[in-house]
Amino acid sequence: MLSLCRQSEALYVSLFNEGGLDLLLDRKHPSCREPFLTAEQQQELKQIILTYTPAKLGWNIASSWNTRIIQPYIRERYGGTMSREGIRKLRLS
Repeated sequence: MLSLCRQSEALYVSLFNEGGLDLLLDRKHPSCREPFLTAEQQQELKQIILTYTPAKLGWNIASSWNTRIIQPYIRERYGGTMSREGIRKLRLS
């Protein structure tokens, strides 16, 4: 009904049984989905963000990156979409 994988469903039931809604709504627990970007692509993106400004790459006039700029960059560079929350969760720092 929720279009979740079995591991996520089992995790959510377990969290709810253990700590109720407070623990269930705690966003520190990862889902079982594979990340959209591979480890190599994440490393490449990290290097781009650390090395270039969006303005230098012609993406924006901004001098620093944010999720609103990274989101379309990922779509064009890697051919897929990611939510801004998903981008925030990437280990780029």
